[in-house]
Amino acid sequence: LAALPADARARVSRIAVSGTSGSMLLVDGDGAPAASRGSPRMYDFSVSKQAVGDSGEAALALLRRCTPEGHPVRSATSALAKLLAYHFESPLAGSERLAHQADYVASRLTGGAIASDWHNALKLGFDVRALRYPEWLTGGEIGEIARGRLPRVVRPGEPIGPVSDKLVAKYGLASGCLVVGGTTDSIAAFLAAGADSVGDA
Repeated sequence: LAALPADARARVSRIAVSGTSGSMLLVDGDGAPAASRGSPRMYDFSVSKQAVGDSGEAALALLRRCTPEGHPVRSATSALAKLLAYHFESPLAGSERLAHQADYVASRLTGGAIASDWHNALKLGFDVRALRYPEWLTGGEIGEIARGRLPRVVRPGEPIGPVSDKLVAKYGLASGCLVVGGTTDSIAAFLAAGADSVGDA
């Protein structure tokens, strides 16, 4: 934001954050990174190769038992696989919550609770047809671990909350500037390329 000219910042009324959907971290009750969990796990972090001990294999075995055949969450780099691997390394603390890269940045702008969007939440297991988390994610064995740790999900462009007064003043943003649901890096790039009709690529 600081790199934008002041007159441009003064016209910013909405901010959407894009990020890589598989990149995530655990945050505590205040939205700060969970101190004991180390660095965020990036999009290419593989629980089968990089998670501690056998935690990654335990996570993947649980996903094979409890998720639909061929679902993206079965990938060793999915956000859900990473969340489960964290749990099998050391049981999740009561305050720990999952945040994707874009979710975390958006929450720092608002100073409020973590919220995600349809696109970032896809690799977490969010059902983009029914627009809800599926029962296999909120119940059963996975639900026992994930319940209460998943972000609220909004549609891209839907308001999440206002930018904090402190940051509005710091960056000279428009009064009432809102943070809205974002998207993933690939979809943001597609939109930035100007594609707006069926058949555009």
